[in-house]
Amino acid sequence: MAPARGRPPCRCGRRGCWDTIATLSWLRREAARAALPEPDLIDSARLVDMAARRLPGAAELLDRYARNVAVGIANLQQTVAPNIFIMHGDVVLGGDCLLGAIAEHVRAMVPSRPGGAIEFIAGDAGDRAALLGAAGLVISELLQLPI
Repeated sequence: MAPARGRPPCRCGRRGCWDTIATLSWLRREAARAALPEPDLIDSARLVDMAARRLPGAAELLDRYARNVAVGIANLQQTVAPNIFIMHGDVVLGGDCLLGAIAEHVRAMVPSRPGGAIEFIAGDAGDRAALLGAAGLVISELLQLPI
């Protein structure tokens, strides 16, 4: 990874945040740089399709996007040690191709441990999963129940 000082600023004002390399806006900026067609409309599903059709630059961008998403997941796994990740949002639109690539990168970054197999599950492609998670945190706090 390049030093944070060479990265675009995040919404929080800092540089090098995961949000600057693993979002749909990053993907669209990079699609424009790669001269892929209609970069402002690109999402994971379109990128997977373009890579399957062997459009120049699409497979490389798909792999970079998968690796960028994997960096944050690997850091989370090493810090908190969850073994199941429920993916949601744009990455789910990339189907098994993108989820498999993300899983492959995460497994390459995280040392294997006995009983520590990491599993990836496709959740909701929309905002529903994030909203349900946030609601669960609020309810947990109100009822003083640990999640």
